[in-house]
Amino acid sequence: MHYRYSRIDKGQMTRALGGCVTGLVAVAASAPTLSLLEAVLVGAIAGIIHNIGFSLLRKYVLHQAWQVRTAYMVAIHGLGGVWGTLCVVMFGSEGPSISLLAAQLEGIVIALVYSVALANAVFLLFGLYKRRGAVTH
Repeated sequence: MHYRYSRIDKGQMTRALGGCVTGLVAVAASAPTLSLLEAVLVGAIAGIIHNIGFSLLRKYVLHQAWQVRTAYMVAIHGLGGVWGTLCVVMFGSEGPSISLLAAQLEGIVIALVYSVALANAVFLLFGLYKRRGAVTH
């Protein structure tokens, strides 16, 4: 078994593990509403979403070599979390409903806006700190 896995490209192994972690993120986002079979289905679809999303992010948005980790994190946590949150609507105990879909979409948008705003604030602070340190030396 070790021989077989040592012959696989590290990129393929990383993407497979990323797909597994994305499945865990998606299932965690909708865990209270899923049965065992639904959880397996949600996790498997999340793994596929991760691989497609990672490829698209690398191709169209995050081209640089140093952005690979960022692409993995966005594909794992961003896409997996969105998929898991939407699965609450599809596999919810009451069944699909428009009001639940609206609430979940509102939560997704709020989380996205909060994450982007906080990340930009942190990068701005790091940039100011870096410039201030360069001036004093």
